[in-house]
Amino acid sequence: MTSCPCFANRLAPVRGLVLLASLLVTCFCTPPEQASLQKRKEADSHLGPKPLVSSSAVSTQELVLAESATRCAALALQRPLAPPQNPDHLLYYVNRDRGIRPSYPVSEFSIWTPCSGGPAPHLSHDLICLSKQYTVGDVSLRRIAFRSPAPSQPRTTFDGLPVGYHGDIGFQALVEAAHDEANLRLYLRSGYRSYATQGVTFANWIRDERIRLGLSWEGAVRKVSTYSARPGHSEHQLGTTVDLTFHDEHGVLYGGWDLNTMGNSRALRWVADQAHRFGIVLTYGKDKVNVTRYQWEPWHFRYVGFEAANLMKRCHLSTEEFLSLRYQQENVTWAKDDEPTFTLVRP
Repeated sequence: MTSCPCFANRLAPVRGLVLLASLLVTCFCTPPEQASLQKRKEADSHLGPKPLVSSSAVSTQELVLAESATRCAALALQRPLAPPQNPDHLLYYVNRDRGIRPSYPVSEFSIWTPCSGGPAPHLSHDLICLSKQYTVGDVSLRRIAFRSPAPSQPRTTFDGLPVGYHGDIGFQALVEAAHDEANLRLYLRSGYRSYATQGVTFANWIRDERIRLGLSWEGAVRKVSTYSARPGHSEHQLGTTVDLTFHDEHGVLYGGWDLNTMGNSRALRWVADQAHRFGIVLTYGKDKVNVTRYQWEPWHFRYVGFEAANLMKRCHLSTEEFLSLRYQQENVTWAKDDEPTFTLVRP
């Protein structure tokens, strides 16, 4: 994925989930519902102050679910942490508005990967070229995201699943467990991308949309920015994120990007249910579009480590929501009719 500019000018974020909850409940809830909500608030008061959240045009039901998720996360996130400055950190916060420096981990003009050969630039991390048995084409990833030792404790996830596979977590363990436990063939078809590579990817999507739909350059940028990130705002630049594909029910490698085909496939439904076992999370969920400001991407998964993945799954939090809570950063949401502005320079 990739990321884009600023929606803040179009939105009116509301801080303080408690205040917003009380306002919506007052307006829309029946007295019994109001009493129930108040009772639950009193019971949860020991959890301390709520994280910063912004909202736009959410329903009462959505608000209650969001409040439940933040309360769940608050059990483990009592104190805000400072956002890490080093993108090597597994919980580095990158999204449409928060970027990665262009020179991480190589020059902003470099398209080098461990699979490309040639002299390697000076690197401060652990990128490796993955074996073809796990990939479609050349795919690079940080070693820690591909294979890491599973924690000794706990041995099961919050929902009773075994942690990892054969003592490991990461994408290798995920692929192997899918094959051995569910007779599924998963493949990594995209992994690490440099700043420059993401720039080429983003530009190619703009070109394709202009040809396919006859859009203006500005219109194509707006369209592409719903499903691809600007260079410097893609999780792929971290080297811990992949796009998955699979063999279909006929044993044929699926090469498309159709949302329903992929999202409803047995392979990616299994991954969505099991990924937290391996320290992996789905970044762009179907019900998180107003949070991530990207379309649903059932193939896009990020390695964040077991503890974070297990908590995010238990609390039904997207990466965006979890990191917003962890670092007490405001999470801006948007409505479908909001129109973003862009700062890209027209070629």
